[in-house]
Amino acid sequence: MPKKRLSTRNVRKAVRLIGNFHIAVEDMYRMLKFESHNDFSRAYQEAVGEPPKEHRNRLLRVARLLARQEKTEGFKRKILLADDAYALIMKENYTVQNAAQNLDMSRIKLFRIFKAVTGLSPQIYCLANPDLLPSESVEELRKISVSVNLFCG
Repeated sequence: MPKKRLSTRNVRKAVRLIGNFHIAVEDMYRMLKFESHNDFSRAYQEAVGEPPKEHRNRLLRVARLLARQEKTEGFKRKILLADDAYALIMKENYTVQNAAQNLDMSRIKLFRIFKAVTGLSPQIYCLANPDLLPSESVEELRKISVSVNLFCG
């Protein structure tokens, strides 16, 4: 049987499902109509760059880090830079390289800022969240962190 790949629409769904901590990673393959969890994990890793469990764990770490760092000026500046890059990529159709040049930084630095703020690379974040600024995503992650802390103790 041929391998199933994640379509663009399913990448968006999968990334949103990973951010929903009430849904087990093992159950997501059914929601996206994969044959098995292994097939889903393989397709997710090809599309996003890491297995779904590792990605969820990193998002949780980012959410907890956000809860501690959100008041610092440096982090607020990173959020603003990520918002500016998102606007350039989504609204002006810039590439990540061109957005980085426009913001006077290297592509790697922009990638690291985006990863620190959103937990995703700029390309995957823009694909998965076409209408959600990184600052709004930070707010969502903060809410997740609060609910996870309340749930887990």
